[in-house]
Amino acid sequence: MKQAILVLMLASFGWAHPALGQTPHSAQVGGRDVASFLPVPAATEKNRLPIDPKLGYWVGEVADRFYVITDGVWQSGFLVTDEGVVVFDAPASYGNRIPQIIRSQTDQPISHLIYSHAHKDHIAGSPAVLAAAPHAEIIAHERVAAYLLDIADPLRPLPTRTFSGSVTLLIGGERIQIDEVGPYHSTEADLFISLPRQRVLYAIDAVAPGWVTFQGLDVTVNTHNYLAVGHELMARDWDLLVPGHLTQLGTRDQVAQTIEYTNDVLAVATDVFTNTDMMATMGVAAADAGWSNPFLLFRYYQEAMVNACSERLVALWGDRLAGVDVFAPSHCDKLLVYLRVD
Repeated sequence: MKQAILVLMLASFGWAHPALGQTPHSAQVGGRDVASFLPVPAATEKNRLPIDPKLGYWVGEVADRFYVITDGVWQSGFLVTDEGVVVFDAPASYGNRIPQIIRSQTDQPISHLIYSHAHKDHIAGSPAVLAAAPHAEIIAHERVAAYLLDIADPLRPLPTRTFSGSVTLLIGGERIQIDEVGPYHSTEADLFISLPRQRVLYAIDAVAPGWVTFQGLDVTVNTHNYLAVGHELMARDWDLLVPGHLTQLGTRDQVAQTIEYTNDVLAVATDVFTNTDMMATMGVAAADAGWSNPFLLFRYYQEAMVNACSERLVALWGDRLAGVDVFAPSHCDKLLVYLRVD
């Protein structure tokens, strides 16, 4: 039964695995053999943070007293102050190791934990942090606190201090500026967290330096706001960006590159949308299936536009950013819907 459920889950994502009795005989994503996807560009590979295979993570002081932890998929940070250690997020993937990792870098106790937003993948490791520091103050936006109270998830402990808008924290001689932005990713609230002395911006799930953004423009809850998020990042005063995911930290040039890619997605999607005749395209499918199922016909029309849009983006960006052929279809789909309804 468990194997059957797994087969159905994999199939729902377009994946097949021969060990589970699926055909064809190679792993697939979206009907394509995984080996057929573009390699990660050399420019992205060279900036990859060196994960220790024995430890399963990398930790490093990337600015004065500010450290980043990553396992190559998630990223978080901590700031060592004279009062204690301020922890920024606790990802589920390695959260149980955060106290040990911090102890490997400093003798200071954990004093604060700041939630960047409510999503489980970024804060569901918090119980281990609080087990090591039961009196630590948990800081989050008030709407994040209200949501966590409502869902009562034991992996996401309730904040002990909340705010709305912006707040400036002065902790152990260090200044932390927290500003509400968007929302562009999280329904409850998104935050830009600045460390002015270190010239670091901690902005989670906005961009992925060296890569295209994640599926559906980072599963944005507001496409209009997402289209502006790159410019909001560039308007801040920082030298180093902690984006929250994948293999590297970010520079201003890389954010500018993401803005360029996003603008191209919008431009190409707009051109395809404007120049694709909906009824004529649906008529191609209706010639085989008839007109009785408009959902089917519209899906054919939408997928025809997505395919045309993503093919052009791969040609433009396939050798510049990693993952273009993986997620460009979802970016095109997101913006084609945006152009139709927003």
